[in-house]
Amino acid sequence: MVMLYLRIYRGMPSNIAVDYRFFGYLTIRSVAWWVAVGVCIAIGFGVSYWWRGPLSLWVFLAVTDLVPAGALALFVVLLSKAQEAIRSNQ
Repeated sequence: MVMLYLRIYRGMPSNIAVDYRFFGYLTIRSVAWWVAVGVCIAIGFGVSYWWRGPLSLWVFLAVTDLVPAGALALFVVLLSKAQEAIRSNQ
């Protein structure tokens, strides 16, 4: 996130538009991004393997990850349904 901010928005006026393809260039088409994803997954697996922790902690982490993801998915579905309804009424 810091890399995206520094490379895209730092020093730009607040009313400027950025092409969506630039985000792809800085993320999924970047070797550094894939290395960082691999390192994060390896660290996550390492932490979960060597530090067992109580079961309630892992349940709490799973719920705090799943609830925002579910809310985002619900929001996206509602937006697509609203767009379909608007298109059908025109």
